[in-house]
Amino acid sequence: MVDIRHTLAGFILLMLGGAVASVDAQTVEDKVDEYVRKVSEGRYGEIRKEIDRSPGGGRTGDPGMIYLEGLIAPDGTTSIRLFQLVADSLGANPWRDDALARMVEFYSRINDRPRASEAFRILRTDYPATPYITTGYLGRVTTGETTDERPDTSGRVVAVYAIQVGAFSVFENAEKLAHVLKSKGFSAIIYDNLLDGKHLLHLVWVGRYDREEDAAPVMKKIEELTGIKGVLREQMIWRRW
Repeated sequence: MVDIRHTLAGFILLMLGGAVASVDAQTVEDKVDEYVRKVSEGRYGEIRKEIDRSPGGGRTGDPGMIYLEGLIAPDGTTSIRLFQLVADSLGANPWRDDALARMVEFYSRINDRPRASEAFRILRTDYPATPYITTGYLGRVTTGETTDERPDTSGRVVAVYAIQVGAFSVFENAEKLAHVLKSKGFSAIIYDNLLDGKHLLHLVWVGRYDREEDAAPVMKKIEELTGIKGVLREQMIWRRW
């Protein structure tokens, strides 16, 4: 009988360009790290353009690049398929715990508790020391403590915009800024951000806008009242990065 998972893995690898491109492995790893950091800032469009301009459109069989493709995929179905490939079909690799964490997030967002629990169980068993576990990040994600967003239960990725006014490694600093913004009448929210399994960031976002132009007056007002020049970032509903 044909192993469906292996068939799916082969199909996706073919879609991504087949064999790993002939570039130095360390170069690929550094590039993925750079791209993931940019994704954490909400710079989706910029990353997509950079990847498309690279040789072969950046599509290789490298687990890190496949994980990155999952982060910036245009729909949740494609994202989860790519994360599952990294987690289940490519063996041990540096991005496997990240992919498992994204699976926990995704399944939690669409309220698929059995799959979220299974991905969390595997992550906890295979990577007990990962920051996804030790920082309590995924515990907060699965209980909904880190966001007031209502999930899009279809798994569809919907692009909206928010104004990012800060990114902090210390939660208390993010909390202080959010308090200042709220005291001046802005709707500030703190999002935990842990995309690479290494750097936990607490992002401070203001508002939610369907169009870029809708955010412009608010960005101007924030700068006038606080001196902070916010940056407009694209935000995806079922993900908080």
